[in-house]
Amino acid sequence: AVPCLLRAINDPDENVRLAAVEALGKVNSEQAVAKLLELVEKSNDLALRFSALHILGKLNQPLPEDMIDRLAKERLFRRAVYEILGQVPSRRGVEHLLRGLTDPAKSVRQTAIRSLAKIYESDTNGWLREQIEQGLAKALNNEALERMAEFLEGNHHSTKRAVLRLFSLIVNEQAWRYLFQASLDDSVSVEVGEFLEGLREKYPEQFRKFLSRQPEEVRQAVKKLIQEEELIVLGAKQIPEQMTDEEFNIIRVRLSASYGIYFDDEMKYLVERRARMRMRELGLKRFSDYIAYLQDPINGSKELYELTNLLVTNETYFFREEFQLRAFQEEIMPELIQSVRQQGRGKIKIWSAGCSSGEEPYTIA
Repeated sequence: AVPCLLRAINDPDENVRLAAVEALGKVNSEQAVAKLLELVEKSNDLALRFSALHILGKLNQPLPEDMIDRLAKERLFRRAVYEILGQVPSRRGVEHLLRGLTDPAKSVRQTAIRSLAKIYESDTNGWLREQIEQGLAKALNNEALERMAEFLEGNHHSTKRAVLRLFSLIVNEQAWRYLFQASLDDSVSVEVGEFLEGLREKYPEQFRKFLSRQPEEVRQAVKKLIQEEELIVLGAKQIPEQMTDEEFNIIRVRLSASYGIYFDDEMKYLVERRARMRMRELGLKRFSDYIAYLQDPINGSKELYELTNLLVTNETYFFREEFQLRAFQEEIMPELIQSVRQQGRGKIKIWSAGCSSGEEPYTIA
C-alpha cells in the first residue's frame, strides 16, 4: 500500500492528500514513518505538515531532537510539538515544556501545562518527576503562576486539572493559595482532594499552618475533600484499585452510543473517578456492579444521564474561551491566509466541532 499512498500525497485534491497521510499512519511501517517525518520537515503544504505531525504523535513516534528544536521555533507548530512531547516523554522534551510555561501564546502555555502534568502522572519510574518538580520551582515566578491560574477560570476540565496538578508540586504560597481556593470548585473537587491529601502527607506542618490562615469557607471545603479522599483510601479493599480497561471501554462505548461523546484512553482517570462518585451515591462496591446497573432496563438510562452530566461541560455561548479566539485571530488566521494566497486558493474552510446550538461558529464567522 505504501507506494500507492506516497503517490496520493501529491494528488491535486486536498482531501485525498490528507487521507493518504492518515493511512500512512495506520500502515506504521519504517518507510511510512520516514515519509511522515519528511512531510513535517519539508512540505510546503501547511495542512499536510500539521496532519503528519499529529499522526506521529498518535503513533507515539519520538521526533529527532534537532527537528524538535527547529519546530519549537516556529510559532504555528510549537503547540503541536508540545502535544507530542507529552505523549513521548524525554528529558529534552521536559526542558522544552518548562520553557513553554512562559510562552507569550496562551494556547502554547496551555499545551505545555497539560503535557507536563501528563508526563508527571505517567512517569512510574520517577526519573522525570524530579526534573519536573525542580524545573517548576525555577521556571515559575509569581507572575507566571498568575498567568497559569487564568486557566482555572475556564471550563476546560483537563486543563484545570493539569494546572492544579502542577501547583501541587510547587512549595510556593501563591500556588497553594490557588490550589486551596479550587476546593470550592465542584468541577475539580475530586482531583483537588487527591492533591491536597498528597500535600498534607508530604508537608504536614506547613499544610496545617497554611490551612489555618485560609477563609472559613475554604477551610471547611478542604477538610471535607480530605475526609472524602481518606474514605476512598480506607475503602480501597472493597473498591478496586483501578477500573480495568475492559470496564472503561464498556462505559465509553455506552456513552458514545447514547450521547455521541467519546473519551480517549487518557481520560480513563476522569471516567473512573466520576463513576466512583456515582457508585458511592448508589452504595455499589465494584465497577462490575455499576456496569450491571447501567445496563439495567429500568434504571440504566437515567443513571447514564447522571454520569454524563458529571463528565461533560454543558456550555455553549458567544465568544467562548477568549484566549482560544485570540490565538485563532492573532496566530492561526494570518498564517493560514498567507498559505492559501501562496497556493493561489481563495477559500479557507473552518470546522467548528461539538458546537451545540451554534454560537461558536457564529463567533468564528
